[in-house]
Amino acid sequence: MENIEVKELIAVQKIPKIVDEIKKLVNKPADIDSALIELGISPFLLNLYLATPRNLSFLNIGIEKALYVPRQVTTDKGGRKSLYFLEQGEAVIAGAYFTVEGILIRRVTRLSGASEIAKTGDKYKLEILSLDETIILSAEGLLEIEDDTKGIGSLSKLTQTSDSQIVSRNTNIEPLKSIWVAWSFIDIEK
Repeated sequence: MENIEVKELIAVQKIPKIVDEIKKLVNKPADIDSALIELGISPFLLNLYLATPRNLSFLNIGIEKALYVPRQVTTDKGGRKSLYFLEQGEAVIAGAYFTVEGILIRRVTRLSGASEIAKTGDKYKLEILSLDETIILSAEGLLEIEDDTKGIGSLSKLTQTSDSQIVSRNTNIEPLKSIWVAWSFIDIEK
């Protein structure tokens, strides 16, 4: 896929396509949540204070600098579970990359492990997606817990999956490696 097409895929519109649909459903602020639910749009609770810079040039899609903003680990509406506490097969949107070109979503799925709390060696899938969930990159790796009292760990042995994805299969995904801190809430580039 050409870089221009990827940029179109992740682009944020000057006026979101669903504005007219929202206007039809909303007559007062209290209507917003139910309107978004009806339209299938999930609100995300993001923590701007824990944003980290990222270099996405390794994706070779014409995007370099990004700001990664984590989704809050909480039981509150719009939050997510800790990646360590996902059930096998469960996936969550962990956060988002914001660029001048648009937005990319980071989704993480626990693929193996039967214990309530993940252990070293459990397998995870990490995906970078467009807002419409087109897969830009899909990789799998094994969890390595470095400090189980603080929830510090990382994914090792990352390899691209055979899932259909936009980036080339022989992309060097080493820059995708990161350290999960505070039970996967904070994500720091290695």
